[in-house]
Amino acid sequence: MTSDIQIRRAEAADCPRILELVQELADYEKASSEVTVSQEHFSESGFGAHPVWWGFVAEAQGRIVAFALYYIRFSTWKGQAMYLEDILVTEEMRGKGIGKQLFNALIAEARQKV
Repeated sequence: MTSDIQIRRAEAADCPRILELVQELADYEKASSEVTVSQEHFSESGFGAHPVWWGFVAEAQGRIVAFALYYIRFSTWKGQAMYLEDILVTEEMRGKGIGKQLFNALIAEARQKV
């Protein structure tokens, strides 16, 4: 049930769990060995002095069950654009509208940032 799901901005403390989900996505894509980013680099890239990615997580009963990670790029022709790097809802939580909630959070964010 989606009322039990909390969508919030990702925080530095979420990085280990997000990376677990990144690995789950890579496993699904049959690319397990392709994930080479370290926990330290991942955390620093999102929450260090100069972040290059931002994201949202979905929690159910205090556990992160989904995430959406994005970045902003700049085109000299078009200006800023927001790109979705990855979105994943754990297999057991699919079909509950969590992905839609994450997309709605991303749309609201894009309207503010871009």
